[in-house]
Amino acid sequence: MRAVARLKPVLADEGITDLEKFDLARELGWSGVALKTCKGHSSALLYVARATELGMPYSVQDLTNPGLSLIHSAGLTARIQPIMGFEYNSRQYLPWSEEAVRARHPELFAVSQGTVSTASLSPMGLGY
Repeated sequence: MRAVARLKPVLADEGITDLEKFDLARELGWSGVALKTCKGHSSALLYVARATELGMPYSVQDLTNPGLSLIHSAGLTARIQPIMGFEYNSRQYLPWSEEAVRARHPELFAVSQGTVSTASLSPMGLGY
């Protein structure tokens, strides 16, 4: 992966299941890691700390997380420094799920010029 990683960040995702795999991916030339809060909040925090310590880029890629799981992913993303914000596609695959959550956080579900607003999230905790 080193040749590709010299051109653009190459982020390992599902294969990273613990810090040992994180370090192995780095040794193999991956330039960063993709966080997935749906795979565990504690591990996401560990990977953020490790990537920050090593100066590695990271992203948040919780794709089909609707409702409260989207709030969790957005809340974490709003409090860390990933490249390119966070990726989610639940608005395409599950656009009408979790109506109560969408009503409470409408800006988070409305994409405008490629961004969403996290203004409705609480400044404490994960924003619920």
